[in-house]
Amino acid sequence: MNVRHTLTVLVAALGVTFVSASSGWAQSDKQGTSTVLMKFEELEAEQEVMDTFYRTLNEQINQSDSMHIVSGGETTIDNLMLMAGSGCNEPKPECLNPLSSYVDGQRIVFGSIQRTDNIYLFSMKMFDFVEERFVREVQEQTVEGDIETVKKAIPGIVESFLYGDVGRVEVEVAGTDDATVQFDGSTMGPAPTTLESLPLGQHAVTIETGGGQTRTRTIILRRGKTQTLTFDFQPEGEKGGDQPEGTPEPPPRAGFSPIPGFVSAGVGLAGVATGLAFHFRLNSLDEEANRATCTVGDGATAVCQPGRLSAGSPAAQQSAMNSAATWRVVGLSIGGVGIAAGSYLLYRAYSGQESAPKQALEGVSISPRRKGVSVGWSTKF
Repeated sequence: MNVRHTLTVLVAALGVTFVSASSGWAQSDKQGTSTVLMKFEELEAEQEVMDTFYRTLNEQINQSDSMHIVSGGETTIDNLMLMAGSGCNEPKPECLNPLSSYVDGQRIVFGSIQRTDNIYLFSMKMFDFVEERFVREVQEQTVEGDIETVKKAIPGIVESFLYGDVGRVEVEVAGTDDATVQFDGSTMGPAPTTLESLPLGQHAVTIETGGGQTRTRTIILRRGKTQTLTFDFQPEGEKGGDQPEGTPEPPPRAGFSPIPGFVSAGVGLAGVATGLAFHFRLNSLDEEANRATCTVGDGATAVCQPGRLSAGSPAAQQSAMNSAATWRVVGLSIGGVGIAAGSYLLYRAYSGQESAPKQALEGVSISPRRKGVSVGWSTKF
């Protein structure tokens, strides 16, 4: 016997000694068969999943009228067999019978939880020392999904282990008369139907029509609860129930109020009025400046009659003209944008159309000029 094997045996012996001692301390007043929950073998399973599993299994056994948990499961079944020297490599009945003297319970529960990527395999066994046989067993029950999905499926798996196949599903089908039902890939018969005596936990229900259409739904079955599934194969526009996976629900139709359109158009008209007012002001200042100049013989321009300039000095006159030109551009720009936006919003409000990726945008086009204003109707895509 090598050193590693010797250490393993010693650790197992210490664990079993502790199991035997602690089991004598804890006395339960609960009714039913005393059951020891052993430590499960785990492979790549997250601690959060293991904690949820142990807690659920312990609670459901204790809630059962026929069993209750007693202490003594601080080691795995392999270590227990190793310490007992049974010489077995797997937990067969003939290998488990001698272990009754090492645990203070009539039954033991053990198994394994394995994870590969996002697929979990749960295996559980319950061995009765008095009957010398396995009284309950679940082999490699599969759950696929993230941690939260697995945690939701664990109660059903434990119920399936403790109570057997008691799941129930009602399957309804619309839009076809020749559909068949499959449960986890096995054909169960024509639809609609009610499937009973099913294993609990996570499973897949598939409907296949005579025309080759298939739909699959994943469900989690629980004890005492009936799942109801409705598969709808009616043509688009007539569907009232299930839709193919990946088909989004149609968005609610939006209702548009005309108020934003009127407000925007009002702002636009105010901007146009402001721009036109400063446009006429600029023209007036320009004409006044022209009347205040004259031409001398050599072709040079000189200021004549400066007292006629309403803005005062030539510099003040130029500043007033620049300000009027700026406000003319600002006012007409705001007016053009406001009227265009208001026209578009009013169009949407009264036509009832949804916005599209390439919606035509129509509105007033206003282009200020030095000697006037160009007004027209523009359409942009």
